[in-house]
Amino acid sequence: MRMEPMDNGCLKIWLNTEDMQALNLRFETMDIRDPATREAIAKLLRAAEEQTGFHAANGLLVEALPLNEGCLLLLTPGSSTGGERPGSHRLRMVRAGGPLVYSLAGVDQLFQLEHGWQRFRRPERTGSGFREPATSLFRFGNQYRLVVYPSFIVPKGMRSMLSEFGTLVGEGDAAAAYTAEHGQPLAVGDAMDRLAGLR
Repeated sequence: MRMEPMDNGCLKIWLNTEDMQALNLRFETMDIRDPATREAIAKLLRAAEEQTGFHAANGLLVEALPLNEGCLLLLTPGSSTGGERPGSHRLRMVRAGGPLVYSLAGVDQLFQLEHGWQRFRRPERTGSGFREPATSLFRFGNQYRLVVYPSFIVPKGMRSMLSEFGTLVGEGDAAAAYTAEHGQPLAVGDAMDRLAGLR
């Protein structure tokens, strides 16, 4: 297990296969309603406070991303929202196969891609079986990397749109794991939603 505090107050935790087994965790079944998951998070929070001083008194968002062997957790303090009791924990899961990794040269390309993404959210698509892919954004050196976890049906034209503003640099779990391991996570699981909120 490896922990890395971030400048923005978040904490990254890498769990390998042995860590997951010791915590009685399986990525496929992780859920905040599951007693084993809640117990594992409690243990991780105690270890994080002892090892790094990390503390989340006003709520916590725990985001999980699968890696080749284990998973990456991003802990964000103070992330409880309306309707949640103080000190409660939310767990957002990213569990999808066949991730695509795109490199983006800068912020302009990132927001152009987000603008293009909006056309796939049009009301006329609601009955098409389209489930919006989960997306994770990482700072990667002087550039950005967007990991897209396709849903069961990828709309026609989405890959072309992604390639218009970014460059496909990898596909599959290994590429996503490399990006998560070596990049700085900016948004895990809901990058397009967060970018839309900044416009």
